[in-house]
Amino acid sequence: MSHIESFNRCAAQIFSELYLAFPLRKNISSINLPEALFDDISDEDFGGVLERSVVFQRTGEWLVEAGYIWAEKVTDETISGAVLSPKGLEILKAMPASISSDDTLGQRMGELLQRGSYDLLSKVVDKALAIGVAITTGTTI
Repeated sequence: MSHIESFNRCAAQIFSELYLAFPLRKNISSINLPEALFDDISDEDFGGVLERSVVFQRTGEWLVEAGYIWAEKVTDETISGAVLSPKGLEILKAMPASISSDDTLGQRMGELLQRGSYDLLSKVVDKALAIGVAITTGTTI
């Protein structure tokens, strides 16, 4: 699995948990991430559990720095006091025609996580981030 794929899976889990909890702040733990999110990571590729925590922390940091979520603190084990920012909520409430569903992106991510459809999940995260860029830059996609 590529680093982008690992990021997308981790971001989807974070987005999904925060979308379901919104507007409440939530602590998200790397320990509670489904093992299936990282099934394709092998010790040879990325260092196993260590990489899992690194991917979690770096994903959380990036989502905060990019303005998708607000958090009090991000470590390799926990994103503390996290909540979707206005930009994060807006992208997860989007209903793009290209997803071919009446669900919002946030609902779609949650469904795909539950089903373990990680290839499609990665595409939904890509679409969500593209919408976020469009919001930030004032362009259309």
